[in-house]
Amino acid sequence: MENCKPTSRSPLSQQAYRLVNKSVLPVFGALLERTALASEFVAAQQRFLLALTWPTSAVLEEAKTRGELPNDLDCAVAATVLTAPLLQTHLLAREPIGDDLIEMVVSQFMKAHGSPS
Repeated sequence: MENCKPTSRSPLSQQAYRLVNKSVLPVFGALLERTALASEFVAAQQRFLLALTWPTSAVLEEAKTRGELPNDLDCAVAATVLTAPLLQTHLLAREPIGDDLIEMVVSQFMKAHGSPS
């Protein structure tokens, strides 16, 4: 997925594309370094991570409204669960985010939280 268009229209594929193509790695690295040295950077790091997860959270809220997800699902937490493997793969392991990872994450999430009906 490195420097290319997302291969699917899924929100998580779009998220992976943004992570790889929006220079997230240098910003994350700088914030991580600064946060380790000075606690006043913690809030900035938290805002940065929230900005990475909110698009997924918004999609989950829409799915909840359509009845595709349980009404009691905490979409902010769920977005963190869904995006964490992408963040770990790209930012920490520095490996490419593949469609197979995205499909596995979404599949596991839907098995656990799919349609409430």
